[in-house]
Amino acid sequence: MDCLCKQLNAALRSPRRQQLFPYFSYLKLLLTALWKLPNFNGLVYRGVKVDLSAAYPKGKKIIWWGLSSCSTDLAVLQSQDFLGMSGKRTRFDIECFCGKLIENHSQFSEEHECLLLPCSYFEVIDNTKEGTDLTIVRLRQIQPPVPLIQPPFTTSQQQFAQNTLNVASATQHVENQGTSSTLPSALT
Repeated sequence: MDCLCKQLNAALRSPRRQQLFPYFSYLKLLLTALWKLPNFNGLVYRGVKVDLSAAYPKGKKIIWWGLSSCSTDLAVLQSQDFLGMSGKRTRFDIECFCGKLIENHSQFSEEHECLLLPCSYFEVIDNTKEGTDLTIVRLRQIQPPVPLIQPPFTTSQQQFAQNTLNVASATQHVENQGTSSTLPSALT
């Protein structure tokens, strides 16, 4: 039997969205926990033992629908468990702005794991061959043209900031109108 992560990623990557239904509760719980971790902004690496150079031409925009396990340590990829040192393979060098460092929550902290959330959106910056067997694809995480996934909650600090902004905006509007400064009850 496949592990839960493989099953979940298969459902996330499937064009048949109904395959996600059995995972909704788990996915909500997982995303809620991950969103509480601070965002990692920096370079991460991911390796696969297949040549994907044709699928990643320079300038192309790509969505990774599944959870993507990466490492902040390039040396980790040299292990045969990941990219290895021989055979056809692709290494992704990814400039991310909202990775989630999970090494403190992982059984394998020495892997320096960083998770990229489902629906991560990238632009291919470069695609080069190193020798005959290794393709290096440089990706930059970018904001998608439309939101692909919403945060599972709003923190009290975010809600306070939004409420403060709403009150300030309403107050400014009232003052500009030259009318009473009484705010609607929904904004107080």
